[in-house]
Amino acid sequence: MTKNFIEILSKYQVSINKELKFFFDTEIKETKTPFLIKTLKELKEFSLRPGKRIRAILINYGYFLAGGKDKKSILKTSIFIELIHNFLLIHDDIVDREKIRRGKATLHYQYQKEPNLENEEKKHYGLSMAIVAGDMIEFLGRKILAQSKFSDNHKIEAIKKLNLILTLTAYGEMFEFWLRKKIKNGETIKEKDILDIYKTKTAFYTFIGPLQMGAALAGGNQKAINFFEKIGLPLGIAFQIKDDIQDLFGEKKEIGSETASDIKEGQPNLLIIKTLNKKQGKIIKKYLWKKDINKKELKIIKNAVLKSGAYEDCQQIAKNLINRVKKDIVYANYPQKEKEFLLNLADYILERED
Repeated sequence: MTKNFIEILSKYQVSINKELKFFFDTEIKETKTPFLIKTLKELKEFSLRPGKRIRAILINYGYFLAGGKDKKSILKTSIFIELIHNFLLIHDDIVDREKIRRGKATLHYQYQKEPNLENEEKKHYGLSMAIVAGDMIEFLGRKILAQSKFSDNHKIEAIKKLNLILTLTAYGEMFEFWLRKKIKNGETIKEKDILDIYKTKTAFYTFIGPLQMGAALAGGNQKAINFFEKIGLPLGIAFQIKDDIQDLFGEKKEIGSETASDIKEGQPNLLIIKTLNKKQGKIIKKYLWKKDINKKELKIIKNAVLKSGAYEDCQQIAKNLINRVKKDIVYANYPQKEKEFLLNLADYILERED
């Protein structure tokens, strides 16, 4: 990974944030209803919280790799995926009962702080408001894509891809929730099931989908679509493995959410499943679904994972996936500049701090 790659990421993040701000400011300016203005301002604040913007960036690169030339239009359009992403985050936080998102209160928890409501009513109000606000931001994202300057045929192809990706993501979310129940019942979870979730919830949603939607807006051919799936799958799985490692071994201030959240929610991931399948799994089982894990207990969990060999196994799997995908990128017949970005992205995924 080069210094230039970090600069490219940073510039894109600044540009995407500017487009997001401009979009919400325009919506707010054109709105006359005070309550809707308040809601849009809340969604604007949520959307502008610090984020990697990797999906929007990959829409741009998918577009360029497929031969697209209109830099201004693709940048302006690419923010639609950030709104779609926030829609999923808002709902996901409700499912996972999270209180922190990107260093601040999750939207449903924020709404629960509304004054002049009883405790139980506050909870229902917060959940209800956040669900509908999530729906609203999804509709706004679709509006950006539908009203973009690309040809109708290209937009239709991008929308088809979006619908497929969201369907797969929903399937992955439901399957993951079902697996939580199986873990709670003491049933054995297969690593294959975890990888299936990684494919649907991360690989297609974060890497394959954005690259393919960008290609679709450029009128890209089937060869490009297939290539993006080929490289996006290992990139996505490696990314999720590193994300799960960071959830347990990273610092709260670095990840912008609670540490060990997967343990607290009983959420299955490769790190946890590999540990559960070893003798150290007895230790992990004691802390699954425990909401108030202290520093001492967190250290016990980390040691159990390390002793089980799960940490080392997961790191090696991620490394093997990245090495494989880099070979595919190197030998692909695409412009060197865009290929260089993808190669650096692969290194960036692997070098993420735990």
